[in-house]
Amino acid sequence: MSREFVDKWVSLGRAASTPNIYLMPEFVLPALRHLEAGKNHRIAVVWNADCTVLLALAVFVAVSPSWKFPFPKLVASRSKHSFQSGILVREGYDPALKYLLNQIIHESWCAIEFGELREDSLLYQQLKDAAQQLKLVWILHRRYQRAMLIVRQGERWRGYLSRHRHRRMNSNRKRLAELGKVETRISFGEDISAQAIQRFIYLESLGWKADTSLAAAQQELCFFQELVSDCRSSNMIFLCELIAAGETIAATVNFCVDGLGFAFKVGVDPAFAKYSPGYLVEYGFLEAMEHTDFPFREVESGAQSGSYIEALWPDRINIVSGEFVVGVLPVLFSRFKQKLKPMYQRLRS
Repeated sequence: MSREFVDKWVSLGRAASTPNIYLMPEFVLPALRHLEAGKNHRIAVVWNADCTVLLALAVFVAVSPSWKFPFPKLVASRSKHSFQSGILVREGYDPALKYLLNQIIHESWCAIEFGELREDSLLYQQLKDAAQQLKLVWILHRRYQRAMLIVRQGERWRGYLSRHRHRRMNSNRKRLAELGKVETRISFGEDISAQAIQRFIYLESLGWKADTSLAAAQQELCFFQELVSDCRSSNMIFLCELIAAGETIAATVNFCVDGLGFAFKVGVDPAFAKYSPGYLVEYGFLEAMEHTDFPFREVESGAQSGSYIEALWPDRINIVSGEFVVGVLPVLFSRFKQKLKPMYQRLRS
């Protein structure tokens, strides 16, 4: 893949109707190299008339017919560390999305599956509109609420937390301060030091997460290091650290693209568990949000329903997963399968 193409991909991502770090080349290319090897990936693109500007781009995995879906389909590529999927569509170029979907249909693909889409996003509405025009049927697989945070709304998050939780956070911080000075540090882009990233990798590998941490497998570590390096140079990453007595004891790695923030991973030193450092680093971020000039207006947590972050972040967004299906038999099969799903879940339980 040429540097020129990647640069055009970056330009598209920064002008997309719905920004998405998980669809930027800084994230996708390391994931394809280190996490998704062996899968049958397809990159679909739509250009302008003279092929100088990318109007839409999607990365799919081609899935052969099976008993789960006996027709050929495409699944929007999503690595184990991707908390959203979708398509990049240049803002103001809705017909490009319709054209892309139409071309897929004419190649005899019977379904296009998406996991983890923001239901309130412009992209989701664009997909539904284009699908309606092309007579594709949307089959909903799952919907749940994900925690998110609107920046610079101090009164909202402070009012959301109970007095008891505020007291407990401040009490834990005071007890932690007995060991030395406690501070929250937020760094952006190239201001994030290599030492801070190494410390995060170490923290993320501790405790119960050790076997599934980024450092647990070489390919995971290579993916993360390449991702961080690329995002530092493009100023799409920020790090929030809880520091006690000069040592980082909890940290979060997060990303931002065109006004939207994306929480990614958290690392905590379990030796300080009695102070709840995982909560304190988030509490410090909430306080910093009130006086820091962040380059984004909101942050989505990337978390599943029931995550600990719901105790601190007051806002919610709907996340949906499903597929657009075309053809009488594929639609009938998908609908029948969805009707059987509750029965299957009851039998499992």
